[in-house]
Amino acid sequence: MGKFILDRAKGYARSLSKPSLRKASTSTSPSVRKHVFPRLTCLSQPHEFQPVFDAFPEIRLTLDVGHANLGGGKNRSSEFIRLYGYRIGHVHANDNFGKEDAHLPSAPGSSISKDYRELKDVQYDETITLEELSPGTGLPQDQQRER
Repeated sequence: MGKFILDRAKGYARSLSKPSLRKASTSTSPSVRKHVFPRLTCLSQPHEFQPVFDAFPEIRLTLDVGHANLGGGKNRSSEFIRLYGYRIGHVHANDNFGKEDAHLPSAPGSSISKDYRELKDVQYDETITLEELSPGTGLPQDQQRER
């Protein structure tokens, strides 16, 4: 029964997103679709985006590096970049420890450094949003460490 419920939930998610994707595909502004947390079961894994891109070729991807690092013990940013680098319309660069969406600034040597190199390799030339404050403090990360 578990697989039946999961398949039904994915079907509902797809049917609910179709109207917004149709509208976005006819817009004169670039439209991007963001991947979500793995626990939400749909559109969190890179391969799950191919049917969406096939149905709506104008849609682009927002790569949320923090979301790609959640669950499963593997950061999926590289796979998103490898498969869909040409479709990425925005990057939200933030770090976490793989368990919750902490929105931490990227630390030197973190996997985000590798993501930047891979984005450069696919000639990404769009916007990047960087996390610069420590959550809950309003202070830059380096000041938070000193407290």
